[in-house]
Amino acid sequence: MTMFRANTMCQLQARAGFDEYGDPQFGPSKRIKCSVVRLARSSAPSSVRADSSGSRGKADQMESDAVILMPPSWEPSMGAKVAILGMTLEIVGMHPRLNIMGRLDHYEVSLNAWPSASRA
Repeated sequence: MTMFRANTMCQLQARAGFDEYGDPQFGPSKRIKCSVVRLARSSAPSSVRADSSGSRGKADQMESDAVILMPPSWEPSMGAKVAILGMTLEIVGMHPRLNIMGRLDHYEVSLNAWPSASRA
């Protein structure tokens, strides 16, 4: 008996290592079924620090608060890239969830906005 019911599709790419600049490299994309619990994205001003420039300039940065459920057949890995409903996110937390019999039912996965500062 499973409590997990997938309601959408997502693309997953596990992190395979890093390049010479320290940017992450990814393996092939896999399409799997997942369930969206929360998928919120917003643009917020970045914080101004005491050691920043005298102009006190700010920039907007993307923020997200997302939680999805993944089937037990795929174990999520930290730092993996997830594309869902036009958003690209990074796995920052995962928790196995058990059914009432104590067996793995699904994974609860926490996601943040994908860092946009990368080398081309």
